Amino acid sequence: MLELRAPDGSPITSGCGVNGAGDIGPTVLPASGTYTLVVDPSGVATGQVTLTLW
Repeated sequence: MLELRAPDGSPITSGCGVNGAGDIGPTVLPASGTYTLVVDPSGVATGQVTLTLW
């Protein structure tokens, strides 16, 4: 699961990742500040992730 959170911690949008690929579509950020992208694998899966933001 991928989730983009606003500076206040509230969720803005989410997406999913399957077999090493996933995305969150274009999103307008509603305010200035620091946003958080949460990457939460399903079950007990662990590993590493590479993110590309544009």
